[in-house]
Amino acid sequence: MARKPLGSFGMEMECLVASRPAAAAPVNIPDRFRNSPGRPVLVPEDEEDIFAIQAHIRTTIRAAVEGHVGDRVVSLDQNIEQDPDLWHLRNYRDWVVDRDYSVEMPNDIRKEPHVARYNWLDIEIKSPALWATEKSFAEVHRVLSAVAQTYMMFAPPSAGLHVHIGRGADYIPADHLRRIGAFLYAADPILAEMHPEHRRAWHIYYQSNRNYSVLAHGISKESVGTYIHREDVEVEPDTPGHRPDPEVESRRDLERPDFECLFRRGDLQGYVLNHDGFRSTDHPYMVREGQPRLPGAQVLRPIDIPVAARELFSTVNAPTVSLLMQARTFHNMAYNFTGYDAIRYKKMVLTPDGLPSKLYQQKRTIEFRQPAGTVDPDEILAHIKICLRLIDYASTTPLDDIWKLILDLTQAEVHGDWYDVFDLLSELDLLEEAQVIQKQMAKDRGVDIPEDASITIIRQASSRRPLSRLLSLIPVRWPHRQRGPRHRPSTWVTVANSLTPGMTSEMASQGIPWFLIM
Repeated sequence: MARKPLGSFGMEMECLVASRPAAAAPVNIPDRFRNSPGRPVLVPEDEEDIFAIQAHIRTTIRAAVEGHVGDRVVSLDQNIEQDPDLWHLRNYRDWVVDRDYSVEMPNDIRKEPHVARYNWLDIEIKSPALWATEKSFAEVHRVLSAVAQTYMMFAPPSAGLHVHIGRGADYIPADHLRRIGAFLYAADPILAEMHPEHRRAWHIYYQSNRNYSVLAHGISKESVGTYIHREDVEVEPDTPGHRPDPEVESRRDLERPDFECLFRRGDLQGYVLNHDGFRSTDHPYMVREGQPRLPGAQVLRPIDIPVAARELFSTVNAPTVSLLMQARTFHNMAYNFTGYDAIRYKKMVLTPDGLPSKLYQQKRTIEFRQPAGTVDPDEILAHIKICLRLIDYASTTPLDDIWKLILDLTQAEVHGDWYDVFDLLSELDLLEEAQVIQKQMAKDRGVDIPEDASITIIRQASSRRPLSRLLSLIPVRWPHRQRGPRHRPSTWVTVANSLTPGMTSEMASQGIPWFLIM
């Protein structure tokens, strides 16, 4: 029997869905939805919007899933009554359609022509817990595609995409948990580059772990362990070997070896530290006598990444890792470890009678909360795969290799023209996901992409490619060339800022059309 994959996942998609009374006169479709296949839910006169819309979406999902069920951690027909280790998955055996009152219609969109003539209901669609297999990915994509094709819907700025990563029914082991914490703490500023501006700002629903967590304020594992009365040892401390800091120089105009990117290194903005947010998330009462703050702790700046990472590597139990990665006042961090805090970790939720509840138990996942809301199935699946790979890399990679990447990420926080989020995704072998994400990034940042979305832009101002290499990228649609690597025959390639005058003359002599993007 084949081994089950290491990771499992679930996702929560927040959005607004349009409806109209079935008996009402037709109204125009708002301009922003004219090219969308979905249409509003027509609600019968004797039904309420909320129940009609939820029932309609559930029917659509059931039809999409029939005959295409993925590898679920716990199937809907599995008897879990006598297995307490499965009770926390009771509500994650099938798709769920709920409301999410935090999702609101922005005033500027409401004022667009015809938008206010529809009713808009806040909806959250939750997947079952699934093993990370192609069959599971196919189920998610099929369901989300069916929903997007059926309904007039969108994700406003107040909506988020939440991805839960776990180990099926089990807890993530404490030694893996601290590795994951250290890696995500270091990668947080770079991963932020792929999110839109409003998801990079300080917000209590998705705070930066690197900037606003207990650890960011230099509070030590000893102080935290004493504070939560968890000084037990689940796993022995670990210490990465010594490595010199990487040599850093600008690579802004150097090509990326693995794929052609719309953004040069240094183009992308990460976090800007919110000093009010930093002050409000400090917790001096956690600092115990004889347990000073970590080296480099300052009033208005988080501690250095290597100091924080070493602290996590040497932490000896999961609840202490959890609190180091949280902000004590507001628990909703970009990378949410609350399922492992002292009041939840390996604790049973009890009924009023003092018995373990079969109806509800705490999650055992790490939750990724920072991605912006979207209803695009490809984009959602790309985020899921990125989250899975980040957890898998941190859990299974030798410590010295993780430490090398953490040192790179430390420099990247300051030197964005040397290393950015696309370098990280490339290093983690997430090239297809990077291509999907950069399409949405370009849209968010106002970078024009042709309607057919098939142009790959190659920027390489300082490091010139040989003409033969540039011409090899030109697809078969131009009869002078053979098909280039990684490009479909229909792809048009724009070669920008990489041509010397001699190259352009040679291209012209061969009858090859070209133009520059300035």
